[in-house]
Formats: sequence, structure tokens, C-alpha cells
Amino acid sequence: MVIYSCAWPLLLNTIAAVRQVDPLLVRSARTMGATPSQLFRKVILPASLPTIFVGIRLASASAMLVLVASEMVGAKSGLGYSSSTANTAS
Repeated sequence: MVIYSCAWPLLLNTIAAVRQVDPLLVRSARTMGATPSQLFRKVILPASLPTIFVGIRLASASAMLVLVASEMVGAKSGLGYSSSTANTAS
């Protein structure tokens, strides 16, 4: 459940990051004779890394929320179980 909730923000940010790479950079690399693997390693990946890291940050925040919520529903121990028993005791 946690992996499924994390996959979407990461996937969508990665797709958006690759689409936002400046086409002029890609054309310049192709003009200079870059192979597709060189184009990916030297142009596309460095240009899209900041947005990919934003996706990782959003996915980790989503993971924590889903982890606590899923443990509140069906766990016998853990972070969600502890917080749900603390709320019912008071």
C-alpha cells in the first residue's frame, strides 16, 4: 500500500521533468553527434534531476502519511497503532 502511494508522485514528477528539458539542449547535443545513451546521461538526466528529487520528497511525505493511516487500520504494533491507542485512552 505504501509503495503504491509513493509510486504515483515519483512517476508523475519524473515524466514532467523529462518533458520540461529544454529542446534546444537536446537538439544541440544531437547536432554534436551524441548517441541516445549519451543524450540521456549528459543532457536529460542532469536537467531533470531537481524535479525528480522533488518527486522523491513528495513521495516520502506521502509514504509516512499512508504508513500511519494503514497501521491505524490493521496493525497490532507500530507508529499508527501507538497513536491510535493514545487517542482512545484520553
